[in-house]
Amino acid sequence: MKKLILVLAIALMASPVFALSVNLTREGTTNVIDLTYSDACSTNLPRAFALDLTFPTGAQFSSVVSGSYMTGESNQPNHRGYGIYPARISLDTAGVVQNWGTPLADSNVSSPADPGAGAALPSSHMVLEFASLYYDNPAATDTNAPPTSGTLCKFTVNPGAVSNPPIIMSDEITYRGGLVLENGTQDLTAADKTFIYTTLAAPGKATGPNHNGDTGVARIGTSLTWTAGTGTVDSHDVYFGTVSPGIYIGNQAGTSYAIPGTMAQGKVYYWRIDEKNTVGTTTGDIWSFRVEECMKSTATEYNRWVTYGRPDCWCYRKQCRGDADGKLSSLKPVMASDLTILKGGYNKAGSVVRDLVVTGYPAICADFDRKDSSLKPVMASDLTILKAYYNKANTVVPQCDTAPVVGLYNFWMN
Repeated sequence: MKKLILVLAIALMASPVFALSVNLTREGTTNVIDLTYSDACSTNLPRAFALDLTFPTGAQFSSVVSGSYMTGESNQPNHRGYGIYPARISLDTAGVVQNWGTPLADSNVSSPADPGAGAALPSSHMVLEFASLYYDNPAATDTNAPPTSGTLCKFTVNPGAVSNPPIIMSDEITYRGGLVLENGTQDLTAADKTFIYTTLAAPGKATGPNHNGDTGVARIGTSLTWTAGTGTVDSHDVYFGTVSPGIYIGNQAGTSYAIPGTMAQGKVYYWRIDEKNTVGTTTGDIWSFRVEECMKSTATEYNRWVTYGRPDCWCYRKQCRGDADGKLSSLKPVMASDLTILKGGYNKAGSVVRDLVVTGYPAICADFDRKDSSLKPVMASDLTILKAYYNKANTVVPQCDTAPVVGLYNFWMN
């Protein structure tokens, strides 16, 4: 223990040197605070810490968490770190350690009074002390020197009725030497920090989705809206996509998200809203809906539409009359462009027609009767339909259907 006493004596005569970082971090939404250090130099590690912490009146430090700090010299097995607590260490007359103490400086020394020790906990003021004993040349004789970063201890707080009280932490330099580095110098700036202990709670879950369990959500122009969770909500993480719970879209302030582009027909989409504030993030429930589908015919025809990838062109108002591209040429829906698409897929296998694109349109658009003939969807029957309506006015060519069939589809294109 002689070396430790020498180190502490040097501290009183030391001068400032490079910065070291000492921080307070709250563990989630609990009342536990971690006291950590980082950015130490491996060739000039801290030998000792003396830190003064204060709370505003009405808030208190409750306790130093037992078991959150080590006891013993760093050159003892399994005691690598700051395990010596000078203000509370107990030695017998032979200099043998009887008790290593705790980080909390003793406030109950009757004579003489222990200067700068804070008060007995619970209190709005406490002083913490840490020291480490190891050889000067760890590489040669000792592998138990403290690491360049780590947790010194944990303590609990009680904010009482104070809203978001600040914890002010500074070097205790008047009596205890502040932060003492291995070469005997001091770091007088490392622990100057104000930490706001927030009394906020994490927000509640988002509620009130406008689309959840729906079976006919519009493919285009749909917005998702929700009600913000209870408590303080600063922003919302939006997840959306075809795989649960959706992919992360981004963080936003508002409670509405406009889905860009066009959603796939018949697909189930998933979405989730995670509520955020300075305390943390509350994961939301997973919501889902099914996008509307336009086919409205027999089950057999519907199944074939699904087999061919739900082609949009089958939803054109007059596709079954020969309109393969959904365009009005001089107000005539069935023209040469539709014939071109039919020729591209004529007499070809269904697997080919499904993937074949002609002048920007799938060849399957020319399957006007929506039937397979020997597994070839575009055949003479489709040409017959096209001829019947070719070059006729839009007002003359009837629509494929006049009223939706409940449960299958919700909209029309073209």
